[in-house]
Amino acid sequence: MVKGIHFRSKLLITLFSVLAIVALDAAASEAQTPRTGGTLRVATIGEPPSLDAHFPTGILTMSITQHIFESLFALDKDFRPTPMLAESYSLADGGKRAVIKLRKGVLFHSGKEFTSEDAVASLQRLLKLEYHFRSFIGPNVVDIRAADRYTVEFLLKNPSSMLLPVMSTATAHMFPKEVIDEFKEERIKKFIGTGPFEFVEWRADRHIELKRFDKYAARQDAQNGYGGKRTAYVDRIRFIPVPDGSVRVAGIESGEYDVAEDISPDFYARAKGNPGIQAVIIKPLSWPFIIFNKKEGMFTNKKLRQAIAVALDMEPILHAAGGGKEFYSLGSSVYQPEIKAWHTTAGKEHYNLKNLELAKTLMKEAGYNGQPIRWMSTKQYDIIYNTGLTAKAQLEKVGFNIDLQVLEWSTVAQRRTKPDLWDIFVTFNSLSPEPPLYQAWLAKDWAGWWENAKRDDLLAKFDLEADGKKRYAIWEDIQKLIWEELPMVKLGNLNGLALAGSKVKGLWPTYLMPYYNVWLEK
Repeated sequence: MVKGIHFRSKLLITLFSVLAIVALDAAASEAQTPRTGGTLRVATIGEPPSLDAHFPTGILTMSITQHIFESLFALDKDFRPTPMLAESYSLADGGKRAVIKLRKGVLFHSGKEFTSEDAVASLQRLLKLEYHFRSFIGPNVVDIRAADRYTVEFLLKNPSSMLLPVMSTATAHMFPKEVIDEFKEERIKKFIGTGPFEFVEWRADRHIELKRFDKYAARQDAQNGYGGKRTAYVDRIRFIPVPDGSVRVAGIESGEYDVAEDISPDFYARAKGNPGIQAVIIKPLSWPFIIFNKKEGMFTNKKLRQAIAVALDMEPILHAAGGGKEFYSLGSSVYQPEIKAWHTTAGKEHYNLKNLELAKTLMKEAGYNGQPIRWMSTKQYDIIYNTGLTAKAQLEKVGFNIDLQVLEWSTVAQRRTKPDLWDIFVTFNSLSPEPPLYQAWLAKDWAGWWENAKRDDLLAKFDLEADGKKRYAIWEDIQKLIWEELPMVKLGNLNGLALAGSKVKGLWPTYLMPYYNVWLEK
């Protein structure tokens, strides 16, 4: 009798174990399976000035509008252009005619089909208003026309490698023609797009709310970065302005928010210790760099620019700017490793030398005698202020006299246009995966005023070169020139931090993190 009971007990234990394993497997499988429903509550740093991204409105506008509007092309996971509303792209007439075939059956949130007349109206408005369109392709455009209901053609003066990347930007949104006709060059206030979510309401200082667009025409190819299939799993997204970072963190901890954007790395350890929170490292995010005044003053001398560059120890500077090791990495490339189209190690032999003796030699050859170096900084951006403090301490060890001037950022932006008022300032680029012609500091008329005939020649060749491998080789030559001439000094790469509740699934932790393809677990 005892043996029988013992046998049955072992059998029951084994059965329960099997059932437990099956249940766990089923739960794990269910956890990985996207589900629909719920409202995703996203705490943002504030409110955007507008939801019309054809105007210069900043990252917050793009973060929200990428769910409402779509462009003809998008960037894939390697930050290369890929079709979105377009079906295909081809060149004719020696590259002077670009032909874009549109996808059929794509609906605006109004129920109207997206056609070439909407695309042409949107593109013409972009040429007037949006910086990249106006600056980089506008002068080269002869005409934009609708060849038929689903075909758009660009007629160009010269072939250009910039057209496709410009159409892939997060601001190149397509609007209905009738909305553009109504608002013309005023800010659009009817937010009708083709995206997976449609606009519901904007309650000032409360929220911007979107809801799933049930007639959304998703691409059928797999998600690939910002390209491919977009699915609205949640019923609604509510973007809630919460300017105080500590309040955003507290809201995640209490369950008031599902995602909190733009969190200081100082909160990373606290978040990692909470099993109910996901610490989402946004990689890559930005890169800080030093700009020299090359129009007048002491840094017209290349040897003195070299002295600054070879003296710096980048790791302590990046640690001060970004926080712990999870939030920075060394790197000489203007483009981070994730941006595979443009990342290169060309010129790396000039990066992070930490050679104090060579710095002193170059200072002497440049005739530097301890003159004050007017270094503009600001406390409004920790990256800029902490970078300046750490670099100042390093440079003073080799004999530089750094006058760190702490100003409002608006004052820095004003003064940097006047070459008699400064010698150095630090700024940072948010992720900029676009081709090198987009980099503002490469322009001769941007603060810093880098005049260089070889640079001009290389950029002109870059723009006209249609072959991708040849364009990449030209970019490598440009980056070598940057490290040789030092119009600026790249310090390294920085990552960012967002927080999410444990039920949030499907996040792609990148700059302009999208919330399509994201779902909420039960």
